[in-house]
Amino acid sequence: MTTAAPERGTACSQLVATLLAAIDERRRRLDALRAAGVQPAGLRELTGELGKLRAELATAVSVQPASRPSAVNSAEAVSIPAAKYGT
Repeated sequence: MTTAAPERGTACSQLVATLLAAIDERRRRLDALRAAGVQPAGLRELTGELGKLRAELATAVSVQPASRPSAVNSAEAVSIPAAKYGT
């Protein structure tokens, strides 16, 4: 078996963790600025960055590697004989 798939999975996990940390940091800065009374116009750039990070995170988690079946396919791949359970 090749080790490329686990490395790719680890890289994806690291990317997701990095994006989540960046989103959390931007969110905290936005909250602090709002609490300090900064007007919405002054928050546009930071709000835009937050939106881009969220979109990048959505893209990162929506992509499934071809070598890893989806949960639905995994469930379908498991075959339990009906006779064993009396159905």
